[in-house]
Amino acid sequence: MKWTSLLFIAYLIGLSSCDLFTKTPKMGCTICYAENYDPEAVLEDGSCVFTHADILGKYRVQDSVVGPFQDVYYSEPYEIEIQMESCTDDELEIYNYAQLKYAGSEEPILVQFQREQDSIVIINQSLMQNNDGLWTEYGIGRSIGYFKGDSIFFPISYNTPFDPYYGSCWGKKID
Repeated sequence: MKWTSLLFIAYLIGLSSCDLFTKTPKMGCTICYAENYDPEAVLEDGSCVFTHADILGKYRVQDSVVGPFQDVYYSEPYEIEIQMESCTDDELEIYNYAQLKYAGSEEPILVQFQREQDSIVIINQSLMQNNDGLWTEYGIGRSIGYFKGDSIFFPISYNTPFDPYYGSCWGKKID
């Protein structure tokens, strides 16, 4: 019985020497895609610096798209959002690209792009999703657009399993 008490006391002394009870959590930038991300930080302190802060956010845009029979469709103004895709600063996405939605859902699609200085490089991508038996399939074509001040412009290029669509999207940052 004495040995177990001594082992328990030694265990508590060992824990206290490790500062497990007195150590304060490290403050810092906890957002993984920030330039100054600190993987050891536990508490966000508001110090994050973002590479693409000038372009991230919402844009009020309008587009015109030519359909398979050369019909031209002009949209009413709508919103897109430029956001980070993951924890690397070169993976960005456009939320609500050309107002395309997944079948059986009101969820807008996300289209990946890369930023090269003031250029938007939309990469070729295939978007497929099954939503309760309804398949959505879009092929997004490669295109190059640009940012200028708080304005955005990019060509729209996508196809469904049946038809191609192409056009342009333009607008201004609102948030």
